[in-house]
Amino acid sequence: MEEMTNNELVIHGYVLRSVDYQENDAIVTVLYKSGIISFKAKGIKKLTSKNRSSCLLYAESEFVLEKSKNNNYILIKGNLISSNFNLYSSIENMTCLGLIGGAILTFLDENFSSEIYENFSLLIKGINNNFDVFTLTCINLTKIVIETGYGLNTSCCIRCQKKDKIVAINFFDGGFVCLRCLNKNEDVEDTIYLKSIRYVFMVTQKDYFHYVLERKICIRIIKELMKYIQTEFGYNKLNFYDIFLTLY
Repeated sequence: MEEMTNNELVIHGYVLRSVDYQENDAIVTVLYKSGIISFKAKGIKKLTSKNRSSCLLYAESEFVLEKSKNNNYILIKGNLISSNFNLYSSIENMTCLGLIGGAILTFLDENFSSEIYENFSLLIKGINNNFDVFTLTCINLTKIVIETGYGLNTSCCIRCQKKDKIVAINFFDGGFVCLRCLNKNEDVEDTIYLKSIRYVFMVTQKDYFHYVLERKICIRIIKELMKYIQTEFGYNKLNFYDIFLTLY
């Protein structure tokens, strides 16, 4: 839901970040259907704050915001829909959620396709239902890469456009490579790895929960995608990715 009346904006979304501001306030950043929005939440660090629970990390909430004279938003009221506390149950969940949230905040503009919000909702839903978090992270990260405009061609060879004998992928050249076009410095890849990459690029939202990828392949794809997108954007550091590398 998104509704603007006078100077008030009503949004429904997920909290991706909360940064302490002054003694009892915070700057809260929310992912919602139209993009990302940040607002000042006064007094939410107080235990007695009525809005405290709605602004917790990864909470799904409805927010009523007021636009100030300097065009910044201030929280008027937060209505908690789901705290999603079970997301905190494992280091894997928190690391993967942090990686996806960080990638959205780092690589995407404030306004983007509603599919990013919908994908994140499916990520939350999947984790809550104990679906494989690494498969979901692969899919979400891939869709973020596509949204940036740096998507890869996984339907045919990037050099001859033929669909048979696909044996490798070159991220920086733009996608799959067939045996005929393979360069000396490119390695022939495992078939399951290539099929997994094609799957995460091609899968639609209705099929998110139909297939679980091998964990070691997921981890490799995540690392390759992060190396690729960080290089393209010139970013050398993303906090949760550093944690991911330490763990996996």
